[in-house]
Amino acid sequence: MKRLLIRWFVGWTDSWNQEMHREIEHRVIEAHKRHFPEISPNREEMINQMREFYYSRMIATANLLVAAGAILLALVALIVSAIGVIKAW
Repeated sequence: MKRLLIRWFVGWTDSWNQEMHREIEHRVIEAHKRHFPEISPNREEMINQMREFYYSRMIATANLLVAAGAILLALVALIVSAIGVIKAW
């Protein structure tokens, strides 16, 4: 059962990671074409820098979403426990 659950989870997250990677690559290439329409000698270096920027931005956004979700969950738990304490009085 554990193995099945782990394989499902890894497969599910892997598909999400692949989609995110494809979208980031697409955006990086499109942004590079938009900002630098002519082919430059340092194209790969610039694309790598843009890629690093997008990845760091995605990581920061994901961390903020996780933090916001955790705060929301904590607030719901606090409200539920406060209601329980008030009713017990």
